[in-house]
Amino acid sequence: MDIILQMYINENLGDDLFIDIIANRYPNINFFIWGIGNRIIPYIYETKYNNVHVIPINNFLCKVNMVGKVLFRRDCILEKKLRNCDGLITLGGSVFMDSPMKFDSFKAGVLADVRLHALKTKKPTFVIGANFGPVYHTKFIEKYRKYFSKCVSVGFRDSNSKSYYKDLDNTIPATDIVFNYPEKNVVKEEKTIGICIKKAKNW
Repeated sequence: MDIILQMYINENLGDDLFIDIIANRYPNINFFIWGIGNRIIPYIYETKYNNVHVIPINNFLCKVNMVGKVLFRRDCILEKKLRNCDGLITLGGSVFMDSPMKFDSFKAGVLADVRLHALKTKKPTFVIGANFGPVYHTKFIEKYRKYFSKCVSVGFRDSNSKSYYKDLDNTIPATDIVFNYPEKNVVKEEKTIGICIKKAKNW
């Protein structure tokens, strides 16, 4: 079975854990990662897992595909791949975000339209581990009402997200899947503290 994973991938711990959990839980499924917003995905994930693959895209195809999204509200590369796969999973946390800024709100609206168009491939579509929002426009909510209503299952990781679509029977409350990561036996050292340092962007 071949499934497309539609994700925001930023090579951070959360992204890596999402992939690690689903790849190891379903070793007999081939997962093909496609970056939301035409994000180019590093091939490192292919070297770590036998059942994880990256849908190839270069800068030129990325720009052409972006034009298609804006003009025709469709992701041609994703839909072509989806026709030869068994389904689509949107996996991640903040993957349905609106914005008060006009340009960012426009991009969010385009992405909603693109997702709706992909449903025309009639492949089973799932949402796992997401939250909905922030929300600034009623139209944004209604577009995703159409989208979510046609998904097989929509798992929201918080109650506020589900409250927008409590009338949809296919929406379910689901704990962030990272919390299901198997715990390892770690020897704890008493009277110690861990410190994580993040470098500021302007430094």
